[in-house]
Amino acid sequence: MIKIIFITAALVLLAISILLWALALLLSSRLFKLENPTYKKSAKIIFLTLIANVIIGIPLGIIIKGLVFFAFYYFLKRYYEVRWLKSLGVYTTHVVIAVLLSLPFLFPLYSVSPWQVMGEAMLTVYNNGDSVLIYKLAEDFSRGDIIVFRSPNNEKEFFIKRVIGLPGEEIKISGGEVIIDGKILRESYLPAEAETPGYYNAKLEKDEYFVLGDNRLQSRDSRSFGSIKQSFIKGKVFYKLPRKFGKFIPKK
Repeated sequence: MIKIIFITAALVLLAISILLWALALLLSSRLFKLENPTYKKSAKIIFLTLIANVIIGIPLGIIIKGLVFFAFYYFLKRYYEVRWLKSLGVYTTHVVIAVLLSLPFLFPLYSVSPWQVMGEAMLTVYNNGDSVLIYKLAEDFSRGDIIVFRSPNNEKEFFIKRVIGLPGEEIKISGGEVIIDGKILRESYLPAEAETPGYYNAKLEKDEYFVLGDNRLQSRDSRSFGSIKQSFIKGKVFYKLPRKFGKFIPKK
């Protein structure tokens, strides 16, 4: 069932892409004053060019792009009387227009990323193998937010933790409690009997955050590697995916 949903979604996106590119071609055809341009003709040209593109193969670089253009030119000539120089202008212009039209659809793909939870440091909110979505363009982080970030000690290692301390605050861990600017932090998301072992005492810089895992007994976090720079943060978690989606998300 999940595979059918993914295939259907991919086909829908492909169809939307073809329609957008066809609209871009129609606009650029009118811009270059081709004879009697229509949306139907544009859609046919884009579809046939797409097939030629797949057959030829996109990854072969500049040579392939040249062949793709000539495929486009060939199909364009079937519907319009046009010289190759003008067709080059039509081709280039419709690519630019199509990219601009696609931006509203590309933005969510760029700004949102799936992530798979590894380990039990965020129990009981997230279990090992759970999948979440993160917003990669987030810049403001509040206490209690759950974030994904790069390890300060290993650029290939990533963690998912909860924001506890904010820039400029003084953080202290003592007697099983988290103390921020002299006041004990009340953490409603933790079990009532939960304690925070270890000792820590430092003042955060203006671009630093202090993070902890909810499972304080089995979490490697700011108690061991210190505060993290905001530039290390990959994104803020905003949605937990159904567990069956996990097998489609690569492990990080």
